[in-house]
Amino acid sequence: MRIAVAGSSGFVGSATWRALEAAGHDVLPVPLGRITNPAGRGPGAVRAEARRLLERHPDRDRLVELLGGADALVNAAGLAAATSRDEEALWAANVVLPAVLAELVARTGVGRFVHVSSAAVQGRRDPLDESTTTAAVSAYARSKAAGEEVVLSCGPGAVVYRPTSVQGRDRDITRSLARLGRLRAFPVVDGGRRPVPLALIDNVAAAAAFLATRPGVGPVVLHPWEGVTLADVRRWFAPRARPVPVPRAVAAGLSGAGHLLGRWWDPAEALTRRLDLLLLGQGQDATRLRDAGFVLPVGREGWEELVAAVRSPG
Repeated sequence: MRIAVAGSSGFVGSATWRALEAAGHDVLPVPLGRITNPAGRGPGAVRAEARRLLERHPDRDRLVELLGGADALVNAAGLAAATSRDEEALWAANVVLPAVLAELVARTGVGRFVHVSSAAVQGRRDPLDESTTTAAVSAYARSKAAGEEVVLSCGPGAVVYRPTSVQGRDRDITRSLARLGRLRAFPVVDGGRRPVPLALIDNVAAAAAFLATRPGVGPVVLHPWEGVTLADVRRWFAPRARPVPVPRAVAAGLSGAGHLLGRWWDPAEALTRRLDLLLLGQGQDATRLRDAGFVLPVGREGWEELVAAVRSPG
């Protein structure tokens, strides 16, 4: 198959490119470029802005020709900045850009449009699921939720894929987990049995590639749980820390206070979400990939390798 990838130089996009090439597909970059100073909000305004931007794009004819020969399009572009308060930049990258791609899909008849979103659109929902319901609580999550709405309006060939917290050697959030090794004590809620929605980059890329080649899966697909628990996080990233049992009510109270502050200050919301993952965990009700025959290519050995890499001095 000929599969176009937008955002192919980014963290998820480059990994998706490699996964598609490894599976024998012909992969094409989408030279869309950055979008700045987007116009008004709302579905109608976004679609009008997308049409205007595409008409004025210097490579419009090349883009139409490129996608006209593609079987599928994967959008892995966007601004992955959970703590950002720059709503204009988030809106441009996570809403208007997908709308431009949706306009290209409509003009060229590409049969499959996979949009890489984020499980952050459902906020504290437990478990996360594959419904179109969102509960975004930060500027970043709100922009991703609005981007989903744009893509889902494209029709049955569009699918929204929601990875959970994506981890990799060069990922800031993974390095922040590695810094947990400095702790002398580590809070443990419910014995550490709760699931944690973490995902290895290679598994995310494989899922995006799978969806590009499997019509009929969707319209919303959540990344499946990779078997990681709160106890695993402590054992991997803070093995020397003394486990300190914390009542769930106390942890929930701290979380609630953080989210309350986050209503006025988005960085507090993002930081509290990360603490939630370490204290409370979050379930995942994800069945669509599994039911379609997808199997995670990397198991616990991949987690062990990642942990060893990010915790090593070099």
